[in-house]
Amino acid sequence: MLKVNSAGIVEVGTIETTSLAQYDKVMDINVSPGVIITEIHKRGGMDEEAYQKFLDRTKTTHALGRPENRKYLFLT
Repeated sequence: MLKVNSAGIVEVGTIETTSLAQYDKVMDINVSPGVIITEIHKRGGMDEEAYQKFLDRTKTTHALGRPENRKYLFLT
C-alpha cells in the first residue's frame, strides 16, 4: 500500500522554459523543509538565548546548513 502525504506545487513547463523565479518558488515549497524562522518558539516561552542556540544548531542538522526564512509560508 502506498501512502502519500504531500502539499506541494507544480509549475507547468520544461527546465528550458521555467524561469529562475518559478524554479526557486517550487524548490522553496517542495524541497526545502526544515526549521522555519517564526515567533512560535518565543511565544511558547523560549528565551532569546535559547532560540539563538536552537537556530545555530541548524547549521549541522539542516540539509541546507541554515534555517529558512520562507517567502511562501501558509498558516491555517
